[in-house]
Amino acid sequence: MGGGKGFGGGGGGGGFYESGSKLRAASSSSAATPSSGVVEEVVLLDVRGMHCGGCTANVKRILEMEENCVSASVNLANESALVRVAVDVGSFGLDTKNVQNGDAWMERQIVTAVRAAGDALATTVTSKGFPTTVREACGVAVSGVSASDAANAKREARLQRIQESTKRVVVAWALAATCLLGHAAHMFSHQASWLKVLCSTPVHAGLSVFALLGPGRETLVDGWRAIRSGGPNMNTLVSLGALASFGMSAAAVALPKLGWPTFFEEPVMLLAFVLLGRAVEERAKLRATSDMIALLNLLPATARLVGSGGVAGDDGSDHGDPSKNAYFREVPTSVLVPDDLILVLPGDRIPVDGVVWKGASQVDEAAINGEPIPNPKTAGDAVSAGTVNCDGALTVRVVNSGNETQVANIVRMVEAAQQREAPVQRLADEGTCCAFPKSDTPPVLSLTRL
Repeated sequence: MGGGKGFGGGGGGGGFYESGSKLRAASSSSAATPSSGVVEEVVLLDVRGMHCGGCTANVKRILEMEENCVSASVNLANESALVRVAVDVGSFGLDTKNVQNGDAWMERQIVTAVRAAGDALATTVTSKGFPTTVREACGVAVSGVSASDAANAKREARLQRIQESTKRVVVAWALAATCLLGHAAHMFSHQASWLKVLCSTPVHAGLSVFALLGPGRETLVDGWRAIRSGGPNMNTLVSLGALASFGMSAAAVALPKLGWPTFFEEPVMLLAFVLLGRAVEERAKLRATSDMIALLNLLPATARLVGSGGVAGDDGSDHGDPSKNAYFREVPTSVLVPDDLILVLPGDRIPVDGVVWKGASQVDEAAINGEPIPNPKTAGDAVSAGTVNCDGALTVRVVNSGNETQVANIVRMVEAAQQREAPVQRLADEGTCCAFPKSDTPPVLSLTRL
């Protein structure tokens, strides 16, 4: 089968389209005909360790160097990468037994192949110094956790990084303040002679060593790791500047005949400002994703699953009427499947997209469509996850749950939109590539040799 290629929307979604319709796994005229062609699908990766535009460019370059990568888009604020991968469908070896299962077998094979490709990409990027995991493959969550749990876990990790960066900033600026106080000693030395000690070379050298090995140690280690991986980043530049200043000052002290001045306080001030910028950046990233996390948190973590008898008979009788079978139990929303029946009491948020099977109530849908007036819902009406049941008990038949709800799709589309590069950003990237062409030796190291 030849054919056109389709792209999954958002965080994934169906690929493999031709003339607007999904291709069959094999021709209906010949059940044993093998499938051939290439499918392009979407993998969403969570990438940690990116600090600047250079890091995102390095991650994008690493991904696009892989053979099965069609294109890649890296987002610094979300710490994620959206990658389109190509999968050879002809290698699946479709036979008669598999064709009887229709497109379901082909879909499972594509998801499995795309997930394997995503795992390979994650391993490659991790080996280059950017810890990476696969979040979604073909729109299917790989980690086995809900989108809300994954977003909350990322938020907790970011809060922990903010706490750690704040401690480093406090220590770095305490050292910087000591250096500034030493410089101010020139103005107040006639009043307090002991201030002259703070502007002495041994004190500045000690402060510099403490700054490099204390709050600046992570920056130095990451910069060295980036050099070894062949992708220098901002930490590399900061490390080279701080170490060059310290090394020159140490040489001036060891060889006084050179007549060089000392700059032991420069690494202290440099690291203080860089770490302050990092702390502000982490808080900006947290604010950038807070709205999407708040939207995902609209979905309740549990639901009241009605007992197994809660399905009406084909004759329309009340067989299994939940009002007659009061048994229900609370279960995680992630385990709900289509056609399950759940009970939503007044004041509860509806945890799934579904259809009212029994009951009548007013439902506040302001979280979805912004409408401030609750809408009446009776049997047969559709309800959305994240909306609030106001004044009556509802029995809802599940249509979509978990990552398939309307709220989850909204978040997925927002993330996909954030992954796209603006034309001016692509132009800037192309200009950077022209100014700094790829070579075996990083440009920053070439400059330092001059």
